Amino acid sequence: MTTIRLTAITKHYGRHQVLQDVTLSAKPGRVTALLGPNGSGKTTTIKVLLGLTRANAGSARFDDLTYAQLPRPSASVGVLLESSGLHPGMTAQQHLHIAARAARAPLERIDQVLATVGLNAQKQTRIRRYSLGMKQRVDAEVERTL
Repeated sequence: MTTIRLTAITKHYGRHQVLQDVTLSAKPGRVTALLGPNGSGKTTTIKVLLGLTRANAGSARFDDLTYAQLPRPSASVGVLLESSGLHPGMTAQQHLHIAARAARAPLERIDQVLATVGLNAQKQTRIRRYSLGMKQRVDAEVERTL
């Protein structure tokens, strides 16, 4: 169990300030949400936390470690940021196979993940035939559990 801590995060792109002095603590076992209108910095905050963009000031930690310092980051942190990376011509089973290999997760997890998201019956269906919700369930569960 890990506490997420953002301390005095500031981020700007040129003259445009996106985040100013963002500080929060998300404790294990509690639901924490980032709420705000489009353009308010929610995605930028997550990108700073994951080291996908560098803050101009402040720190982002999982307990005392940055995301890059976590021993197996994909096993510890799951996130789905924007659009899906699912290939429409593949099946969920094929996609999960690639994701499991990339995360060095056991291939046995594939059927467990499909069962968790309620897609066992559709595991051989091409992703192009999935609803948006089905795609999001696959994406989110891959990020969370593989």
